[in-house]
Amino acid sequence: MLTQRFRFFVESVRRRCFVGNIVGKDRTQTITEAQLLALTVADNDRTVRDGSGLSGKVHAGVKGRVSVHFRYRYRFDGKSREMPLGAWPRDSLESIRQQFDETKLRVECGGDPAGQKKAVIHKIRLEQAEIVRQEQQLAERERQQAEQTLTVQAMFDEWHSEAMAENTADHAEAVRRLFELHLLPRAGALRVSDVKSEHIRQTLVALISAGKISRAISLRIYVDAMFSWAGKRRPWGLLFDISPVESINLKRLLPDGYQDWSDRVLVDDEIIELRNRFQLLRHAFEFRDGSRRGLATPIRREEELAVWITLATMVRINEICSARWREHINFAKATWFIPPEHAKNGKGHTIFLSAFSMKLLRELHTMTGRTPFLLPHPHDSAKPYTTAILQCAIGARQSLGKWKKKSRMSGITASSLALHGGPWSWHDLRRTGSTIMQGCGVDERVVDRCLNHSIHSQARRKGLDARLLRTYQQYNFEKEMRQAWDTLGEYLMKLDGIPAQINGPGAVVVANDDVGPQQLESA
Repeated sequence: MLTQRFRFFVESVRRRCFVGNIVGKDRTQTITEAQLLALTVADNDRTVRDGSGLSGKVHAGVKGRVSVHFRYRYRFDGKSREMPLGAWPRDSLESIRQQFDETKLRVECGGDPAGQKKAVIHKIRLEQAEIVRQEQQLAERERQQAEQTLTVQAMFDEWHSEAMAENTADHAEAVRRLFELHLLPRAGALRVSDVKSEHIRQTLVALISAGKISRAISLRIYVDAMFSWAGKRRPWGLLFDISPVESINLKRLLPDGYQDWSDRVLVDDEIIELRNRFQLLRHAFEFRDGSRRGLATPIRREEELAVWITLATMVRINEICSARWREHINFAKATWFIPPEHAKNGKGHTIFLSAFSMKLLRELHTMTGRTPFLLPHPHDSAKPYTTAILQCAIGARQSLGKWKKKSRMSGITASSLALHGGPWSWHDLRRTGSTIMQGCGVDERVVDRCLNHSIHSQARRKGLDARLLRTYQQYNFEKEMRQAWDTLGEYLMKLDGIPAQINGPGAVVVANDDVGPQQLESA
């Protein structure tokens, strides 16, 4: 009787199993969704089983999320094997059980699912390694072939055709001319893999020694851009690891005391003098009876107005060249909108026009209002002025004695816009306008907004984090900007009303001596 009771007890225990280390579930009872949902963080690291080989380990995440990772344990060739089946609740319990049934069937048929999976993974890794090796061999063959055939000239031709595609034809031609005159004669025939920093440095030193510092700076910028472009493309990127331009410190090559920025500002006397020169040169030319040979050729009235508009609005030269009447100028609201594609920082900018600016734009509108652009091209009104035309109009009339070769422009014209404060450029007008604003008491932050400086430029100058400025300083300064432009316009309007006077020489020469002394005395 005792033996029979003992056998019954052993059989009862054998038929029981553990569920999460808790006794009480029959072996024949399978794991259910409700049991899994009842698991908590306290069940972490416990194992749930259904007695048929399916088991899962409970994992509790940092946020209290519970998951169960199921595995099937079996033996093959006398060794213990473990096959992952999925993780609940990412995988449904039904799919896990289906995977379990399939795996168990394969084991019963003599298969080794876990071993086969490892073999497949190992095979895939070998195949991937072989692919990488073949790619390396192909890249090495391409590099060796490219080393023998690809030269700096070939790289320049491909870079120029792609990188300059979005630029104007004149700008692209200027870049090509810069390379053809200075770099390509020295390094064009070299293989790209043989180019050293010394080849580029010698070219830059030769330009700087000849006094062509700005050209040397431009060449260094474009050569750096070419190698950066090549490093991201095949086969060029296979020919060098580090750009030979990176090790060239241009500042060490420049003369002592050279500054690569301009601080030229037109003072009040020069602004008045410039106005007088425009007027006197234009009147002498327009009212001259007979031949105008020997007279100083004035700039076009549209270009003259563009000078004052730039000074009164502080726009960049490319912004005024690309401006359109219908799309950008609003006379009713007295605004000038600069679209993002024209702005240097890529953000739209609204200029609030002063009475002085409105007066200038209305006059310009009477001259070019029938065309799309504020400044239509002299030879094709459907196209805008180029920046080169405006820059040349000012620079050529301050070029006396600068050009070694004889210019078609007469000496009197080549000095007609030279001011007593020294040479000035188009961008100096923008700097002069902002300086006048500051002198009138306009806050520096407002001046920056009127100039449409980027947030990064403002932050760098002030030593601040650009992300903080962009995130927390959202005020648009519209009211202050409108007042600032009105202040600048009123200041320039007062200068415009000052009687004519010429600083420096007491007269403006408007004709050559071979035609006769023709001078208009200043009033």
